[in-house]
Amino acid sequence: RPEWIASSIRAFSSQHTVVLITVRDGSRLRAVLPLLEEKVWACGVPATKLRSAADQSPRFDFIHGQGPGIEEALQAGWTELKNQPHWDVVELLNVPEGGAAEHLLSSANGDGFLTYKHQGARSPYIPLNGYKSEGDFSRFALSRRFRHRLRHGWRKLEKLGAISLWRVESADA
Repeated sequence: RPEWIASSIRAFSSQHTVVLITVRDGSRLRAVLPLLEEKVWACGVPATKLRSAADQSPRFDFIHGQGPGIEEALQAGWTELKNQPHWDVVELLNVPEGGAAEHLLSSANGDGFLTYKHQGARSPYIPLNGYKSEGDFSRFALSRRFRHRLRHGWRKLEKLGAISLWRVESADA
């Protein structure tokens, strides 16, 4: 229920107004875009920013169901957001590539709104299957010092022997 979503978001960001863009098909909820409204300075001008309501989460997206008509539901969400009178800037952080929130970006761009896409820090992980040692595993890190420390640690591990994964699915003495 949208009221539950709003109260859950308010628990983590009580100083901001919660804005929920909801899309319904009759009584059926099809999509929800939870946003926080805040007053900011944009290029030296006071502005109202709607931003993703995901302060503590590494991912944010336009929440939606499955099935036919989802493209129309996402478009209806953009239309509703576009018609809201109280915003100047929308900022969506940590949107997964190919996520539904990217649909908002393309819809906004198609309607003549200025859009900008920036890749922030990627999730730090090293794939264990198919790893090629000649590749640079630290490519996800933005900090030069952090990349150095990762490469240094990897070299130290390789000196101890081959790095491998051992998976145990049953108890073995």
